[in-house]
Amino acid sequence: MKKLEILRQIEECLRESPVAESFSSDWRARLIEPHREHPLRSPQILTIIAVCFGYKEGWITLRQAGNGFMVGMYAPELLRGSDAARNETNTIKKCLDKILPAHLVQIRAATPPQELLRKLEQAA
Repeated sequence: MKKLEILRQIEECLRESPVAESFSSDWRARLIEPHREHPLRSPQILTIIAVCFGYKEGWITLRQAGNGFMVGMYAPELLRGSDAARNETNTIKKCLDKILPAHLVQIRAATPPQELLRKLEQAA
């Protein structure tokens, strides 16, 4: 699976998800397009998108994983047992499972590692 195909599916999954309600009308241009324009910024971390899972900020990442790619969803709100965050992350995961094997889409009840947070700060 190619990176742009996965990015298109992430866009589709976000559009279908309740998290899209919190995005501005130009969310796709602000969140996805810069990563298409500069695909070689990082050889490992290809994109990181800030979203709101439940009532707290979370992140969706696309990372290089061997010869393929892995999608990670970091949802700190899951630590508090948030049903809204659980429903939102599961909705996106089910959508992504259509194109990626289930083991390549991970949901974590945590904040991302520092390397990912630094990339988010650099992209802002």
